Amino acid sequence: MLNKQRTRPRMNTLQTPSLSSRTIFKDPIDFLISNDMSSELNIFNKPPKTCLPDVFSSRSTAIETSRRRTQFKRRTCIPCMNFPIEENLALTLKSPEAAADDGQILRLKSQSVLNFKHPLSVRNKKASVISYNYKSKIGESNGIYKKCNQDTYIAKPLFHQVNEFYLFTVCDGHGPSGHEVSHYIREMFPRLVEAKLKHRSSTLNDLEDALNKSIKKLTDQIDESKMPTESSGSTMNCVLINGNKLICANIGDSRAVLGSLCNSWKSKDLSRDHKPTEEDEKNRIIQSNGILDQVHSPIGKGIGPLRVWQSVNNHGLAMSRSIGDTIAHGFGVSSEPEFTRHHLTENDKFLIVASDGIWDVISSEEAVKIVGKVLDKDKREACCDALINEAARRWKHVHNNSVDDITVIVVFFGLQKLSLGVH
Repeated sequence: MLNKQRTRPRMNTLQTPSLSSRTIFKDPIDFLISNDMSSELNIFNKPPKTCLPDVFSSRSTAIETSRRRTQFKRRTCIPCMNFPIEENLALTLKSPEAAADDGQILRLKSQSVLNFKHPLSVRNKKASVISYNYKSKIGESNGIYKKCNQDTYIAKPLFHQVNEFYLFTVCDGHGPSGHEVSHYIREMFPRLVEAKLKHRSSTLNDLEDALNKSIKKLTDQIDESKMPTESSGSTMNCVLINGNKLICANIGDSRAVLGSLCNSWKSKDLSRDHKPTEEDEKNRIIQSNGILDQVHSPIGKGIGPLRVWQSVNNHGLAMSRSIGDTIAHGFGVSSEPEFTRHHLTENDKFLIVASDGIWDVISSEEAVKIVGKVLDKDKREACCDALINEAARRWKHVHNNSVDDITVIVVFFGLQKLSLGVH
């Protein structure tokens, strides 16, 4: 009788019961290039005290041309790593060719940021996106890191294909469960957009319609979920790019800004901050019996921005549109996205999408000049660092050593060989 040889089971899939559990991966690439994790992860669990979602995370990504990269279909987020506060990780991704030669995908170092890079290679001459960086920094209160980063981001090509559709999104959660809402958006929104784009042409009308229906489906799912969204929610600013066509959809006060070079650096806001100070936003809230007022000190002095209130006993909301916030939506706060269309030209060099951790202390014009100055030194990978470091410095100076969560994506364009047809 032949003895059956016992074989070791292969560890090709990510097996993680919840965000709060530690996970050991046989190969770090199983973690880094995983993408749709909601089937394995209970994304409604609150991160533990030692978990820093997206803390100091940074990624510099160019277009993937290797079949080796496209076989990895999953992407996870930093909370699953469950790093202690004092621990930081840096990873540098070798080129696909070098990785194939020696089998070593990553090398790990102890540094203050998480870097993820691979080389630039563009096959499609009509590609507009040539590379992108992103970084997210957890906030601080009196110099002490917060328990959770409520910001999340999406930066990826859709359909796992290069030079087709790119989705860039920043979400800024708020309230006790804001991190749950923003992480839900990160996990689910790319799938919804892919589903809506699958059988459509790529005209601007179709792109906007796909985004609009995806956002409507997303907000319905969140409202019907078991997440406690009565006083919690998230902003969302998303940009969909196909060739030279760009659609921006915004809900809240995260912002997308275009940087163009024509003799000097120029900024163009692709979205409007949805604040209760805007006349149309204010009128809608007042007509819905909402209250507009500041937070007041014990002596009655107004502090901070104008907020939306249901009554003096409720928490005020600093933006006039959001996802979630079911109570606030009963008195004028809206989840309706506002769209902007743009055709990229050769003068358009980069796009900044960021949370209000940037925009509360840095203007659009300043942000474009900061990135432009770094680009002048040919240090594209340092753009996100430059923005976040300057924003954090200003936050600490103005807000007594406290810093908001800060997330920024910088997308770089190259249209010299692009035929600028308008559809």
